[in-house]
Amino acid sequence: MEDTKTKYDILIDFLKPGMVLSGDLFSKEGVFLYPARKPITQKFIDQIKAQGIKELYYTKEVKKDLSEVYPPMFSEEIKENAKEVLDNVMKQIKEDKKIEIQEVKEIIERLFKEMIQKLGKAVINLSVVKNYDDYTYIHSLNVTTLSMFFAKFLGASDFVIKEIGTGALLHDVGKVKIPTSILYKPGELTEEELTVIKKHPIIGYFAIKDEPTVSTYAKKIVLFHHERYDGNGYPLGVKFDRIGRYPQIVSLCDIFDALTSERPYKKGMSISQALDFIMKKSGTYFEPLIAQKFIMEMSKLYGLPSPYGVGTFVLLNTGEKGVIIHKDSEYSMKPTVLLIENSIGKTMSKIKLNLQLDSHRYILRVITELDEIDRLKILLM
Repeated sequence: MEDTKTKYDILIDFLKPGMVLSGDLFSKEGVFLYPARKPITQKFIDQIKAQGIKELYYTKEVKKDLSEVYPPMFSEEIKENAKEVLDNVMKQIKEDKKIEIQEVKEIIERLFKEMIQKLGKAVINLSVVKNYDDYTYIHSLNVTTLSMFFAKFLGASDFVIKEIGTGALLHDVGKVKIPTSILYKPGELTEEELTVIKKHPIIGYFAIKDEPTVSTYAKKIVLFHHERYDGNGYPLGVKFDRIGRYPQIVSLCDIFDALTSERPYKKGMSISQALDFIMKKSGTYFEPLIAQKFIMEMSKLYGLPSPYGVGTFVLLNTGEKGVIIHKDSEYSMKPTVLLIENSIGKTMSKIKLNLQLDSHRYILRVITELDEIDRLKILLM
């Protein structure tokens, strides 16, 4: 079951202070007014009444079973085989034995062939976690299939896609050396426990670093999949110029699957909530352009509206802030923006900027902070 959105028309009198809507709120003309899952304020209600707005709509999330429309991209047989291969690898690492990398290469080749054969004609069928013991295996397989799919979308070569798949399948193998009392702890981890679990990328890396048939790409993915764009990740605290694109692809897919997965002790986020989280971390956790492309492709894949709706306030890579006033297509990453403020906070004279014609500027992230949105709206008046 996947997330999609349906429009619901409402009157302004329907809104009450403290009300929380499950979808973004828009005017009848499609102008974004208020984000989902944020309590409605009296100030906001007064503002839109003052603008003479009487009718609105919001986009409520509903469940849509895409498997009824499209066949699955990966067979259950190959997914079960991948789980068995990963189980063997983790047993080998736990017992300090040499890893049988050829098995990993063979299953990645099979996954790649299925993906290529069904690309554009099938839906990515992510597996559901049902218990503690299955989580690492199911999560690693989900991250592998997502990473290979996204790498293909980005135009990576077949060789690179397979190496990204290899790194993704092995990215969490170091967890086999982490005590299960820490790994499966349902509550918040202590500082000491966090220190232990943050060792798993290094453990995994040392398990494969001397394997000659594993590329540097795959090894860096295992070591760097928890590093962040701004250098505040772990285990080494390195920035993007040392991390590279491929670990960032796997990092995005890793977080996306972790956020949306149901666990015995937590409810998974919806697809749109997970993409909202990634949007907010663009420029800190993730390289902005890779993050934006991931968000856009996942929105398209799951039938969600583009995050760049007309009326959405955005922060550009230059530090300038503006509002989207036009776009040529639903999933365009280069809309027309009305600039409101420059990088040092000075109000601009409402310059229209077509990002399709500017190779130096791009959207860093959507502005979701309510106080900031209110402030920018005042500058627009």
